[in-house]
Amino acid sequence: MHFDTIIFYHALYVGFAYSMLAFGATYYRQVVDDLNLQEVSLGEDIASVELTPIIWLSVGSFFFVFCIFAVIALIQSEGNIFLYVIPIACAINITQLLMRAHHQRLLIKTQGIIVRHLLIEGNIPIPYRDVKRIYINEFIGWFVVEFFTDDDNVPVGSCHLRTQDLSHIIRIFRQKNPQCSVHIDGAFTLVLDQ
Repeated sequence: MHFDTIIFYHALYVGFAYSMLAFGATYYRQVVDDLNLQEVSLGEDIASVELTPIIWLSVGSFFFVFCIFAVIALIQSEGNIFLYVIPIACAINITQLLMRAHHQRLLIKTQGIIVRHLLIEGNIPIPYRDVKRIYINEFIGWFVVEFFTDDDNVPVGSCHLRTQDLSHIIRIFRQKNPQCSVHIDGAFTLVLDQ
C-alpha cells in the first residue's frame, strides 16, 4: 500500500476546480428552475416530498465507484493522480446529488402539484382540476405515480413516493378533483389519511 501526499494534494486541487464547476452548475440550474417556478400559479405550498429511490441509487452507485477507486489508488505501488482524483470527484458528485435532491422535490400546492425531477431540467406543473387519471405501481418499497390529463396513455408527469406521501396526495386529489380516477397496480392497499 502506497499513499503519495504530494500527488494527493494535486488531486485535491483538481477536485477543488471540479467542485467549483459542479456546484456552480447546480446553483445555476436551481436559480433557473426557481425562476420558472415563479411563472406557475398553483397557489401556496402545502408540503414537499424529497429523497426518492433514484437519489439513493445514484448516491449508492457513486459511493461504489468511490470505494473501488479508493482501494485501487491505495494498492498501487506508485501514486497516480487519476486514481486519486476519481474518488474525490465521486465524493463531490455525491454531495452535489444530495444538494440537488434537496432542491428538486415534488411540491404540493393548494391548486396543484409541481414535479421537479432530479436529472431532467424544468418543472412540470399539474393542476388538480386537469388530472383525469392517476396510475400507481409498486417499485421496491416505493410507488411510481403517473398523472394523466387526457385519454392518451402518455403521462404528463410522474414521481416516486413513499406510502404516507402517496396517501396524502391521493386524498388531496380526491378532495380537489372528485372525477379523477385512481388505478392501483399491485397487491397493496392504500389507506387514505382523513
